[in-house]
Formats: sequence, C-alpha cells, structure tokens
Amino acid sequence: MAKEKLLIVGAFKPDLSKGIGGGVSASCLKLKDSHINDEFELLLLDSTSKSNPPPPIFVRGFWAALRLYKFIKICYFERPEVVLLFASDGMSFLEKSLMGLLADYFGSRSFVFLRANRLVFQIKANRLFRMLVRSLNTERSSLLCQGSSIKDFGHHYLGYKEDNIFVVPNWTAAVGESFAVAEVNHDRPEIKFIYVGWMVREKGLFTLLDAFKKLHQAHSGAQLSMIGDGNDFEKLRSVVNDYELGSCVKFYGWLEGLEVKNLLLEHHIFVLPSLSEGMSNAVIEAMSVGLPVITTPVGVMPDYLKHDDSVIFVEPNNVEQLHAALLELYLDPEKRYKVAAAGKSLAIHQFSPILAIDHLISILKK
Repeated sequence: MAKEKLLIVGAFKPDLSKGIGGGVSASCLKLKDSHINDEFELLLLDSTSKSNPPPPIFVRGFWAALRLYKFIKICYFERPEVVLLFASDGMSFLEKSLMGLLADYFGSRSFVFLRANRLVFQIKANRLFRMLVRSLNTERSSLLCQGSSIKDFGHHYLGYKEDNIFVVPNWTAAVGESFAVAEVNHDRPEIKFIYVGWMVREKGLFTLLDAFKKLHQAHSGAQLSMIGDGNDFEKLRSVVNDYELGSCVKFYGWLEGLEVKNLLLEHHIFVLPSLSEGMSNAVIEAMSVGLPVITTPVGVMPDYLKHDDSVIFVEPNNVEQLHAALLELYLDPEKRYKVAAAGKSLAIHQFSPILAIDHLISILKK
C-alpha cells in the first residue's frame, strides 16, 4: 500500500553565520530525518528567512508570493494528503494560514504549527490582524501548538475549533541522544553560570549582566559563560567591559552540538531570562545533562515546568528577582541538586523526540 504524501513547509536551510536558524529550523531538520519517513512520503518546501533581521516587507512579500506559487504547484501536481505548515508570528502566520486554506481547496488535511509566542501579543493587540487570520480558517483547519495554554488562545482568538487544536511537545532538544544525561554533582568547588542562545536583547541578556554584576560584587568567584551570536553580540561585550567583568564573563560565539554539551557539563547553573519563548530547546538540553535552570515563565514553559521544583522562575526584565535566584543557587548546593534532579527527570520523560514525533504522526493520520 502506497504511503500518504506529506508536504512540510518549514525552515530547512539555516545559516547560523547570518543569524538565520533557531528552534523552528532545528525542528524541521530533525523531523525530516526521523522515522516519519516510515509513515509518509515527504515533500519539502523551504520557508527559511533570507536574513536576520527580516528584509523589508516588500522583499518578504516577493518571497512569500514565490513560495505560494510553488505551494500551489506542488498541491496541484503531487496532491499531498497531508500538509504541515510551520509558522512563527506576523506575516509568517498569515502566509501559512493562507496555505492552509489553499490546501483545504485541494482536499488536503492541513495543520498549522504555531512556534512563536509573540503571535499571542500581536493578535490580542491588533483587531484587524486578528480578523484577517480568522477569515483564513475553515471548518477543517487544524492548529498544532507546543503547550496547553495556547489551546484556549487558538480557539477564542484564532478561530480554530476546539477539536482541531492539538498539543505536540517539543521534539527538537537533544535528550537521550548526543546529550547523555549526567549524574548531578552538588559538591563542586566553584560555581559557573552558562547561557546558550541568540545574543539579542529579547533573550534578557542585558538584565542578566546587570544581575550578574551584583552577584560578582559580593562573590568574586562567580563566572558566566555565554555561547552564541547575534545582533547584540558587540553591545553585550561592551557592557561587560564597562562593568569590568572581562575576567569572569567569557564569550564563545557559535559552537556545535558536542562542543555545547561538553561546556554544559563543565558548568553548574543554566540561565535564560528571555522575554519571549515557546518551549526553549536550550532549557531542555540543560536540564537533560543535570543543570538546574533559571528562566522566565513565558510562552508554554509554565505548561511543563514548575517553579521551585524543576526550574526557578523569575519575571522578565526583573534584575532584583534574577539576582536573588542567581544568589540562591550560588549559595545553596542542596537547592541546586533538588532543582537539577527534578528537571533532569522531566526532560527525559516529557521531551523524548521519538515519543513526540510518534504523537505528531498519530495526529497527522487522523
């Protein structure tokens, strides 16, 4: 019996040297190479951004129109039974919603996979945008999301039927694969903090430097490592110099998976004070190797993580709260061990790539 055809529209061509990539791209690439090939014949249409920050709207409109032409051509000639559309916010979500409407016209089952928490704020703040998105939905339109907190938003604001909204956990983080789970050691001679991700203001990194400066003034042995690159890389280095933290804050730039793993294992506490996230891959990977995590309750993270148990939550842009969390874990080895152990267990059992992709397959086949 021939396999059903699955058309995936997503980011398949990341370029980290230009700041193009991230969680959606990692998800698409892992899905492409997964056991989903056993169930479907895959058709791929790339929608990777051409630059970071995104190009002007008329340039984006041109590339969107070209993708739409390719999408219609594939639907007409290949007749995929299922269409999976990875969407972020703004124009991306509009484009993928329109593709979903066209997929319905061609008789395909369509699923828009929302991967950007910023859309929640955009939709709530802009009534015209909300009406436009809702007008593209049909009775058969389905929405995929990474956490249960988005289901209510998808129904009341985006107009999807409740029965057509499905939660699929993050499958992108390297849990149980190249990132082997390490035993937690809470009796280390020194304490080193680490951040992994884009070097941009939206990740709360200037707040992190403010809080770390206060910590270092009282505890000069504290160290901070920052892995990644981005538009604010040089500004962050300048702040470190201004704060005279050059001896204890180290920038690594972009590193590959095994290099990141090895560095994680050399550190003691992971910090991500982001202003906006979905379900962070970096948080899951840090938990899976036995690091306690300090982060913010944004996106769908509160759907999975519990404050003072599997994670320490602090409010975004709150220097005092972040400093208090850094100080608490710096001084309390038992608390580090408790949070790390709970987070490690959660990462292994909740974010298994095999289980999450199995769940996705079962949804796509319904």
